[in-house]
Amino acid sequence: MHDTMLDEDSHIIGFQTRVLMKNMRKAFEDIQYETFPDQTAVSHGWVVGYLYRHRDEEIYQKDLEKVCHMAPSSITAMVKSLEKSGLIRREAVAEDARLKRIVITEAGERFHDRTIENFNRLEAIAGEGISEKEMDRFFDILIRINRNLKNFRKEAEGAKYS
Repeated sequence: MHDTMLDEDSHIIGFQTRVLMKNMRKAFEDIQYETFPDQTAVSHGWVVGYLYRHRDEEIYQKDLEKVCHMAPSSITAMVKSLEKSGLIRREAVAEDARLKRIVITEAGERFHDRTIENFNRLEAIAGEGISEKEMDRFFDILIRINRNLKNFRKEAEGAKYS
C-alpha cells in the first residue's frame, strides 16, 4: 500500500503517531529537566501523579506494578529513587509489618503540581498556531481512529475463539 519513504510528510497514520509521541515525550523531558534538573525520569511523574490522585487510599508496590504495567524489579528501583528524592515515603502497616504502604510527601505534591504545569505548557506548545476548530477536528479524527482500532481488535479477538 505504501511505497513511499518515511519522512515528516508521510501520510501514514502509524508513522506519524509514533513520531508525534516521540516528539511529545522528548519535549516533555526537556521541560521537566528545566524544572527538575536532578530528576529526569518522566515515568516518575506518572507514579507521583497516581499517588497524588489516590492519596486517601492505601497504595502498595503491587498496586503500582499493576497500574504502571511494569515488572516488580522496575517498580522497586523507581520506588527507591522516589523515596531517595523525598517525593514519597514508605510506611509500615499496623496489621502486617512486612507490608509498606507508599505515601506521597509534601515535596511529592509540589512535584506533582509543577509536573501538571509543565504538561499544560507542553500542550500549549504543541497546539501553537492551531485554531480551536482545527484542534476539535484533530481530536475528532484521533478518537475515530482509536475507535476503529478498538473495534477491529474486538472482532479479531472474537475470531480467535470462534
